[in-house]
Amino acid sequence: MSAGVTAIVILAAVLVLAAIGYAVLRPKLRTNRLRRRFGTEYDRALAEHGGSTKEAEDALEGRLRRHRGLDIKPLTPQAREMYVARWTGVQEAFVDHPTKAVVDADHLIGDLLKERGYPTRERGEAMDVLSVEHASALQSYRQARDTAQRAVDGKASTEELREAMLRTRTLFAELIGSGRDDEARGERATRTKEPKRIKHGKPTTPIEAAPGGGVK
Repeated sequence: MSAGVTAIVILAAVLVLAAIGYAVLRPKLRTNRLRRRFGTEYDRALAEHGGSTKEAEDALEGRLRRHRGLDIKPLTPQAREMYVARWTGVQEAFVDHPTKAVVDADHLIGDLLKERGYPTRERGEAMDVLSVEHASALQSYRQARDTAQRAVDGKASTEELREAMLRTRTLFAELIGSGRDDEARGERATRTKEPKRIKHGKPTTPIEAAPGGGVK
């Protein structure tokens, strides 16, 4: 066998082994990529599909495709200013009407999603698409929505409502494209109200967040 033929045979063998190696590693590479992209949403999808990795990952890939097909647009400066003002009003209203404020905050998120170009006919579909770029904040928002629904039935405490507002604010800040400045502005506006005594389960202080987003 000539040297040229030997080289061709060796190259072919290397290519075959490489193809086999890629086929073996491909599922793991896909899993790692989707885990990095979706975070806790990956585990949620896995649970929703009975632990089937393939079905969960197919569903997450579907979210990516739907997201690419949408015209998600940033807010205009005027719209952004309007939503910040609305959010400040909702935060201030929490002092006297915590349940209504949490529900209004959820409605505000819905309006903001529509403004940005997210699907809004079904909130579940919107949250699936949101998970592509806002997976971390979405986890907190899901918990906030659960609290809002229980609050309507009178089954949420004032402290739970307060935490729900903080969780909703995290997603709100990401959706309007704000950084720490707007969060700080919202906190300063909220703190302009004097603390009130408890009346029928109302909180004594406005919503506050400690540095780093924790509850103060």
